[in-house]
Amino acid sequence: MSLAASHPLIEKIATPERKDEVARFAAKVKSESKGARGPEEAEKEGVFTGAYCINPLTGDRVPVYAANFVLMEYGTGAVMAVPAHDQRDFEFAQKYGIAIKPVIEPAKDADAETKQRYADFTANKAAFTDHGVMVNSGSFNGLSTEAGIKKIGETLAAKKLGGFVTNYRIRDWGLSRQRYWGCPIPVIHCACCGIVPVPENQLPVTLPEDIEFMPTGQSPLESHKPFTNVACPKCKSSARRETDTMDTFVDSSWYFVRYCDAKNTKSIADKAKVEHWMPVDQYIGGSEHAILHLIYARFINKVLRDIGISNCDEPFARMYTQGMICRESIMIPSENSRYISHEEFAEAQKQNKYTDDMLVRRVEKMSKSAKNGVDPTILVDKFGADTVRGYTLFMGPAEAESVWDDAGVIGVHKFIKRWWDAQQTWIGRLDGAKEGPCDGAAKELRRLSHLFIEKTEREYSGGFGFNTCIAKAMEFVNFLRDNAEKFGDSHGSRFAVKEALETLALCMAPITPHVSEELWAQLGHKTAVAQSPWPQHKPELTVQDEIEIAVQVNGKTRASMKVSKNASQAEMEQIAKSDPAVARHIEGKSVRKVILVPGRLLNIVVG
Repeated sequence: MSLAASHPLIEKIATPERKDEVARFAAKVKSESKGARGPEEAEKEGVFTGAYCINPLTGDRVPVYAANFVLMEYGTGAVMAVPAHDQRDFEFAQKYGIAIKPVIEPAKDADAETKQRYADFTANKAAFTDHGVMVNSGSFNGLSTEAGIKKIGETLAAKKLGGFVTNYRIRDWGLSRQRYWGCPIPVIHCACCGIVPVPENQLPVTLPEDIEFMPTGQSPLESHKPFTNVACPKCKSSARRETDTMDTFVDSSWYFVRYCDAKNTKSIADKAKVEHWMPVDQYIGGSEHAILHLIYARFINKVLRDIGISNCDEPFARMYTQGMICRESIMIPSENSRYISHEEFAEAQKQNKYTDDMLVRRVEKMSKSAKNGVDPTILVDKFGADTVRGYTLFMGPAEAESVWDDAGVIGVHKFIKRWWDAQQTWIGRLDGAKEGPCDGAAKELRRLSHLFIEKTEREYSGGFGFNTCIAKAMEFVNFLRDNAEKFGDSHGSRFAVKEALETLALCMAPITPHVSEELWAQLGHKTAVAQSPWPQHKPELTVQDEIEIAVQVNGKTRASMKVSKNASQAEMEQIAKSDPAVARHIEGKSVRKVILVPGRLLNIVVG
């Protein structure tokens, strides 16, 4: 059992021999910021109080610790640890030699990955955090974790020992920062009058620009006397201006309202303009925004609503939660569960410092604490910004977690080079090309161009399938390269190629702006891509005249054929039988029947 260091029980239950150590620990934790003690940020520390509590369902004695990661403001300030199945508790238990008792194991039909994670747990590498089947849990043994949680809650409620509770993670927002950037906090400290607000006619307080940034460990505003030394607005005696600035989340919690009327010098914004533009149509943010910035913005909007500036209860009409980018982290349990970066690990391996059994590797969200981030400046210097941006968007669906792969960056870089090279073969050959009739590969190229316009327009307009846009661009470029000799030299064919290259430059510009601008200029355009109109999608050009059909013999695919979308079954059979790969498997045999799955396959059954 872990209690917040500020919990009132700590002092009461600490045994005499543990009292001094517990008091020192509580004082140390109190001196730290709450933010630095969050579950994701700092090393987890604790101290045994000497006391035990009783598990109400099993009767077991459970040691009680004071811990720096438990906050008094959240829930009851007490957390029942489950070291076998929570990574934070697992690391805490390993650090302090606390018994780790599994109460969940994989179900019999669990997949191989789940079973491997349980094997890692039994090898003391990491907690087993998957769902499964309850064990070592008395009458709850054999229940699935979902059913077990429900049953335990019901049992505690029936015995009047507990029940289901919803805890809210919102905490007080400490918005002051000891740094230069950020909005000044408009108050003045006077020895006679106390804290005095800056008069409204002196707002806004602006930051001085002749600031010196020195390694003093304090805000640089502290040493700027013209800024700090002011007269008290009330008594006119010497006073001191507040040097803390506000968290930048303060600005981003209402700036969207200011956008509605950015040049207004009389108030935040004109109510009529706010009514016209608000609420914001689309909010995009990571999952952590739902418990941080989004809540702050909603609170401030409600204040603006109450004072008559905002007209809406909620500032955002639609939220899209983007997925987090993850990467393998490397942790060393024997070194106080210390994380090391990939670069540090590579250096250590040159000295054969660690073996695999000394490490815990797992894929988790990129973070400073896990040291599993990637420095984008190194990648930009090596591959260019378009490659890095392109790979980030190509990794997977925007709403899903994606795992960083260094090899994937190279793949996107190669695609951009193929695209560049594909265009170079046509430079100087497209002058004077005019729209006209074309067929074969050129006609298919026009179809792909307009499908690509349709696809990117849909995804950029709220579909968010940026990875699929890049995948289609890759297919598009491959078709351009593979069929370069088949397009012909007529006006219509050359126009199809020019249209395709222009379409790629225009539609890929939001993802690869630098390459797009260069390729657009190569095509003779004087106006930048960013200032050019979006291409018009022509639905009639996306109609496919031919379809590709798989040809099977006795259920095994032997060939494929392209046929008119209006071809009859008899026509398809004739084309299929004339294919050498099919003819070999039906020669000397009688055709018993032919099965056609429209638009997909033709199966010839022989005997």
